[in-house]
Amino acid sequence: MKDWSRDYWPLRIGRDTAAIILFFVFPTIHVMATRGAVAATGVAFICIVVMHVLTKGRSLWNEEWQLLYAKPVALSLMALLLWWLISLIWSPDRSFALRDGSGLLLMALALIYLPIQLARTVLLTPSTIIVTGVIVCASLMICELLGITRLYDRFDPSAELWDLNRTALLLTLMLPAIALTASKGMWRAATAVLAGALCVAGILLSQGQSAQLALIVGTAAAALAAVPFTRRSAAGRCVAAGCITVMVAMPVLVKGLDTKPARDALSSLPSANAEHRVALWAGYQSVLLERPVVGWGAGAARYAGLTGQATEVAIARGYPHTATSPHNAPLEIWTELGLIGVALMSLFLWCLGAAIDRQGGRIRVAFTYLFAAAITYSFVSSSLYQGWWLNSLAMAVVACLMLENRHKTLS
Repeated sequence: MKDWSRDYWPLRIGRDTAAIILFFVFPTIHVMATRGAVAATGVAFICIVVMHVLTKGRSLWNEEWQLLYAKPVALSLMALLLWWLISLIWSPDRSFALRDGSGLLLMALALIYLPIQLARTVLLTPSTIIVTGVIVCASLMICELLGITRLYDRFDPSAELWDLNRTALLLTLMLPAIALTASKGMWRAATAVLAGALCVAGILLSQGQSAQLALIVGTAAAALAAVPFTRRSAAGRCVAAGCITVMVAMPVLVKGLDTKPARDALSSLPSANAEHRVALWAGYQSVLLERPVVGWGAGAARYAGLTGQATEVAIARGYPHTATSPHNAPLEIWTELGLIGVALMSLFLWCLGAAIDRQGGRIRVAFTYLFAAAITYSFVSSSLYQGWWLNSLAMAVVACLMLENRHKTLS
């Protein structure tokens, strides 16, 4: 099909502007605006929509549906979202759930419409845009961590204008895209190595143990995907199977973690977050057992935390009454969507893992890394539906897809 960018200048402007905003402007200020990823995907998507309108619809949107070439992924996701919408009927916090749902919608739109469009940038190549943005972002983060700058003191921490842990996660998720840029030429390879080294340095220097754990697990999964031990790699399905097992068994696993020996071991870690997490998990466990089949409804995890129903255990152990989620994706799904939600999520994860395994070569390795890293992070930190980290994940997936599409175009 004809590439209309040669005939319509708005296509060029729209693509270049969206790519620069998404992978250069927002990553460089991510250390000061932790929710920049949400705005980045939104603004980039608007640029593509405006471009589409100005060119009378000649922007090849029909090709965007080749995301993972897998109908089971889309169908299982729609079934999960349908149950999420039904659960709003008995949810005590519908407005909050709908706000978080908008982040999911934005991420889905970004994954569908941005990759192929941004792969056709003209002003700068996708590799240049992504690598430059990540290098600046990582450099700013390292300067702050080493005390070279004192920007943190200029902002109010309670306003979340500065959060190095969230920046560490962004760098963790962008690593596969950095690896994909080192495909041709010594200069490109050297630049990618520099960007990757800065990312890893920033992640390890930060106190973001969740990001560090995601880096370790993601790297191990990617190594598994890179080894052709079968005709087709099963790394994606292995990650999905492990995730499903932990998710189904999480209510039981919490009991094993909420023991004195386990708490003593967790208290010996450099950060007290692990012990705090287990205290929260124990509190939410009592809530999900009250409605184990249908759950409390979408958004109910925040309601349960703020009203104290799920944080009594944590408060009794001296932690503040501020929980807005269990900081554990399986427990959040159990609490809000019940056993039915767990079953539908398990189906979606398995279909997604199988779709990743069907990909070829380097993109399969990149997706496996993102799959494992994202799941690991969602198991130990933040809310499952928070837009800032979901859209950081979307940025990473879009980067990998646009680089792969660019590679196919040039080869």
